[in-house]
Amino acid sequence: ERLKLLDIFITEQMERTIFVDELASLVGLSVPYFKEWFKKQQGMPPKEYINRAKIEQAKADLLLKSSVTNVAFDLGYSSSQYFATSFKKYTGKTPKSYIAIAKNSKNNS
Repeated sequence: ERLKLLDIFITEQMERTIFVDELASLVGLSVPYFKEWFKKQQGMPPKEYINRAKIEQAKADLLLKSSVTNVAFDLGYSSSQYFATSFKKYTGKTPKSYIAIAKNSKNNS
């Protein structure tokens, strides 16, 4: 139940920086206990979970929106460079190469 509540909150607040203390407060736990509990539940720290969720959203947005910069700012990243670095860390591809590969596979199917 707590995880469902957190997922909804993260999805609804994706356009800004989400702080761990907000999440802990949302489910009524202290920050240290929340971090430990969350990692046990999800297998990763809360910040990484949020970043992965943002990157998953970015994958969809990159195929719909006109620029990488727009996607970056819409997801609360402070710069398109930081977004690109984060995106590559989680996907192994830059945002532009991801778009090119996705569009190419769409054209070939």
